[in-house]
This record gives sequence, C-alpha cells and structure tokens, in this order.
Amino acid sequence: MATRPKKMTASEWARAAAAAREQVTGHCAVCGAEFTGTKKRAYCSQRCAMSVYRQRHRTELAAKRREYYARQKAAVAPAVGAA
Repeated sequence: MATRPKKMTASEWARAAAAAREQVTGHCAVCGAEFTGTKKRAYCSQRCAMSVYRQRHRTELAAKRREYYARQKAAVAPAVGAA
C-alpha cells in the first residue's frame, strides 16, 4: 500500500519557497557594505532601510513629531497651571 505524501503547513511551504529563491551578492545602497540576499534586496540591514525611509518621509515625520509635542504640551499645561 502506497503512502500519501504529507501535506505541508503554510510555514513549511514558506520555508521551502524561501530556500528555492536565488541568492545574489550585492552592495548596500546606503553604506556600501556587501551582503547576500535576493535580487530585490537593496539594503544590508533594517537600519539602512529605515534611514532611507526617514529621508524620504522627513517632512511627514517632522509634522507628526510637532503634532505629538503640541498635544503633550497642551495636556501638561492645564495641570501645571491648576497647581
């Protein structure tokens, strides 16, 4: 009697798919470090990827920081004045 092949779970399938992807050597677009990854990878680490993200979204992130600071200041000001 022949046995049926075991069904793969989603995580097993994902691991097999990742292992099948072609690995290439590249250079980081930010720091120039050499790394091994897939063809689409552009940065050596999450740190370099985040630095590029912060540069691209600089004005948006600054506006969010200013808004957060204004909310914090408004929340503290009545408490300080009431004392």
